[in-house]
Amino acid sequence: MDLNDLPEHFRAGFEALKKRCPEARVDAIKDNFVYIWLEPIYISPTEFKDPRPSGVWVRIPIQFPNAQPHGVITLHPLLRTDGRPLNGSAGRHEICGPVADRGGVNYYSWTWNGNLGQGPALLRPSDMAMVFEWVERRIRVA
Repeated sequence: MDLNDLPEHFRAGFEALKKRCPEARVDAIKDNFVYIWLEPIYISPTEFKDPRPSGVWVRIPIQFPNAQPHGVITLHPLLRTDGRPLNGSAGRHEICGPVADRGGVNYYSWTWNGNLGQGPALLRPSDMAMVFEWVERRIRVA
């Protein structure tokens, strides 16, 4: 994946994200979204059953920060130890297509400002670094 195909503001944001999550990588671009792998993501062993994914893909719009992240894709379904379903789970959804060959088959339709709470203000490309904590928080509260 050639990052030079992405706008300068997105590349600057991605560099900020890589400072927070050095293993971050761009795995796909589809329509207006860039699929970025984030690892390691903390998923509580007391709250979620094995296998717990070590990382996830987050969908970040090319227009970031003027448009907000939408959706997380995992290798394995996130299954709570108490059996409660996760809010926003869409299972095997067509949105997973760009990373399905890498094992991404479980889609969670989580938004920056959705029913799981308001995300921080996104004002500049470097705010992309906040996406890492946003993903971990969405998993905890979903």
